[in-house]
Amino acid sequence: MLLSPIGSPSKFQASLCLPLPPLAHHADADPDVDSDDSESASDGDSVIEFELVLPVELIFYIVELASSTHRRSALALCLVASWVRAVVLPCMYNTVILHGSTPSPFDRVGAECGALGLFRRSFISEPPRMLPSPLRHIRSLWLDIPAERAPPTLDACPQLQQLALPLEAHETICRSHFWRDPMRRDVTPCRSFTVLGQSHPHRWAPLTQSKQGLAFLRGLTHLRLLNLCLSHYIPLEYTPSLTHLCLPFFDLRVAEGAAAFSGLDYILAQPHLRMVVLTLNPRYWRFDEMSLKGWAVRAMARDERLYVVAATRDDATRDWDAPRRDWEDEAHGGPSVWDKAIQVRRKFLARLSRNWDA
Repeated sequence: MLLSPIGSPSKFQASLCLPLPPLAHHADADPDVDSDDSESASDGDSVIEFELVLPVELIFYIVELASSTHRRSALALCLVASWVRAVVLPCMYNTVILHGSTPSPFDRVGAECGALGLFRRSFISEPPRMLPSPLRHIRSLWLDIPAERAPPTLDACPQLQQLALPLEAHETICRSHFWRDPMRRDVTPCRSFTVLGQSHPHRWAPLTQSKQGLAFLRGLTHLRLLNLCLSHYIPLEYTPSLTHLCLPFFDLRVAEGAAAFSGLDYILAQPHLRMVVLTLNPRYWRFDEMSLKGWAVRAMARDERLYVVAATRDDATRDWDAPRRDWEDEAHGGPSVWDKAIQVRRKFLARLSRNWDA
């Protein structure tokens, strides 16, 4: 099946041309007809070709489905036509995950900016035209890389909605100028932030002490902290729009003999929070007077905003595999950690109702 030779789809419909074989003679034709007569008759027949017409929206959907299924298919489709490339790029760059020494697409942007500056310093009146950066299609960005390899700015990602990076790479946020103006219609404010590493006041300071950092924090509605071992600090005073918070409960280091819900009072005192998800590792359970399930039931009964989900973490300082899977599922439209917490709560309540009915 070949694309129509038009070169690009029309405004309302596009054609996929598939030549069909000539129509066969009726099966109930007279078998006594001379073969010579049949051949002479068939010579006069013209080959009939049919054109299969598909809506342009369906063609776009097929291209999007193929590009999201396999990366090699997406790269091959980019070479078909410019309009196909325009459909494929948002699928390819919707979610970008960088970790370790993974090659970064931001490096190419930096090289292009350097080349553009070189042309300007050479007093050339018209610098060479460059294609729009595909980074503008990024909606979800995971940067588990050293701070020195972090992109200098996120201004190339105006549609960024979901960000994960260590606080050591704070300059990536502080150098991004579009955080300043929340009224810009061409910029989608980032709503979700996952902190890869420790949450310590001095690591948050560069964000809380700069205009770009404060603008970024004020726009957040979802915050997930993966490590509170060294400090329990959460910048709740700088996140007035925050409605969803996820944190590891055992990192609060509840002392022996302390109340089972110690450390949560300050968090639950924030009226703007609608959902607080506590991740618990059964291996670290330390309350002998009640089971983990019993504690979870009491916690959810204590405050309707509390949710509890089980979590495993082998390395207390750096183990992001499970959170990254949750993050990826959410980025691709699947269940997020917030959806999973709601499912767990429903299961607990259904189990309790069955026990009470019994």
